[in-house]
Amino acid sequence: MDDLKVTVGNNHGITDGKLRLLENILRE
Repeated sequence: MDDLKVTVGNNHGITDGKLRLLENILRE
């Protein structure tokens, strides 16, 4: 179960990072 949480956490973090990059690009 812990492995699943880590996998979901990593995927969410990567997605969040991509969204932040898109926000930065749109703001500039």
